[in-house]
Amino acid sequence: MLVKVATAPGREDRPNEDFAAVSASAVVLVDGDGVPPGSPSGCRHGPEWYARTMATALLGAISRGGAGSLADGLRATITGMRGLHAGTCDPDGGPSATVAALRRRTEWVEYLVLAGSVLLADVGGAAPAVITDGRRALAGADPAAADHAVTGVLPLRDLNGVALLTDGASRLADRFELLSWPELLATVQDSGPDELIAQTRKAEAGDENARRWPRTRVYDDATVVYVRF
Repeated sequence: MLVKVATAPGREDRPNEDFAAVSASAVVLVDGDGVPPGSPSGCRHGPEWYARTMATALLGAISRGGAGSLADGLRATITGMRGLHAGTCDPDGGPSATVAALRRRTEWVEYLVLAGSVLLADVGGAAPAVITDGRRALAGADPAAADHAVTGVLPLRDLNGVALLTDGASRLADRFELLSWPELLATVQDSGPDELIAQTRKAEAGDENARRWPRTRVYDDATVVYVRF
């Protein structure tokens, strides 16, 4: 696998709550989501810690070569994350996240998408396969969240590449509708993940009052991982 990654915080004065982790056979992308401002929280950990820790742990769980599914790996990871909170926090009141992951096998690629992240697969057709969940962050303290993930396999012989995107990087297509999914994927493939983020920032800057595209975050954390096979 050849992997390219680009990431940028939505604002320079706050941490990037996205985190990508890569091994020789797997990729994990996590977008952390904190407790809404003004809401009570019994957890001292922020969404950036949660995203970084979860991505690293999940990558380890799915890269060890076992027979378990990606959902099994996510379930075990959430259980482990809950244990990290046990002595200091109420994990049920802490951060959550969206997750996208893939793992290469001999003849196919397994994928998992939970909540708002997007996976685009170039399977050689006129348009990429768009794999998304559409729900808000679910990977919090409940291991059963793994049962709600969208999972499947893609034959490796048909697969040219896969892009994994947090919702801050997919908004040119699914929120702003300035690019189609084929155009977005072509931008990543031809010009690189950094170019997609640059175009996203340009669009956001042109609507700083969030009137054309109503949204909570004018500039959102954006991460793109492109995997070529």
